[in-house]
This record gives sequence, C-alpha cells and structure tokens, in this order.
Amino acid sequence: MKTAITKSEYAILTALDAADGKSLSFLDLRKMSGIPTTRGFRNVLHRMIAGGVACRSASATARQVSPEQRLAMEILTELTRARAKFPGENVTFAALVEEVGELATATFAEPRANVRKEAVQVAVMAMRMVLDGDCTFDDWREKQGLDPLIAHSSTGQVA
Repeated sequence: MKTAITKSEYAILTALDAADGKSLSFLDLRKMSGIPTTRGFRNVLHRMIAGGVACRSASATARQVSPEQRLAMEILTELTRARAKFPGENVTFAALVEEVGELATATFAEPRANVRKEAVQVAVMAMRMVLDGDCTFDDWREKQGLDPLIAHSSTGQVA
C-alpha cells in the first residue's frame, strides 16, 4: 500500500537521491531539501521514521523506506539533538560506556522499545567518539606518542 507523502517528505527524499554516494552532514541535507529550519526538518524526519513512509523517489521509482534507512535517520536525528544539547568538548568515552551499561540493563529488564532506544544512544555516542573525539584523552595520548582522537586540518577543521 502506498502512502501519500508531504512536499517536505518528498523534498528530503529528493535531497537523499541527489546525495546518493556522497557524505553529507545533517545540515547539508536540510539545506538541500529546502526546509528552512532545523526543527522543521527534524520534525519531518521523525514523521517519516515513525510512519515508515512509502514514497516515490526523485527518479520516480516507487520504494519503501527500509528498516536500515529508518534506523539511520533515527540515529542522525538523535546525533543532532545530542550535539545541540551537549555541544563542545565532552567526556565522550565515559558517556559511551554509560550508554552501553544502560543498554545492558535494558536488555535484561526492559521492553524491546527501551532496548532499541538505548541501542540508538550507543550508536550516537560511538559516532560522537569518531566525529568529536574525547578531549580528556588528548594529553595522555600525546604523552604515549599517539595521535589525537580527531584529526584537524591546517584550517582548524576536523578532517
């Protein structure tokens, strides 16, 4: 069964099609979709994730958003929310370990929905570890002759 989609949902799907094979940030994708605000973009993504939107892509091929695509959108949405809530340098590794512990607890004692929520949090913190590093380890790593957890280019941008 095909579900009607909104213009905003179609804009996001069109942007995803245009970005095929390219690495884009959440904000780049939002700009490509033409949705003016991050909050509006995030709300549309949430609706799409919750509904498992059946849609027509920009190439006019009917397709169903896969469970993997839905999960990836959910993780990226949560990553954006987490970065907004906890910007800057953080104790990322400790937060990742904490989330793994919460996932373990949920696995043994809570409903599947809570396990999924905690698993998404683990994925988000693992992504933050890769993307943002953990500044608390920089001095120690330097003393050990190791490179920083995130690489900076000559312009100061994360490479």
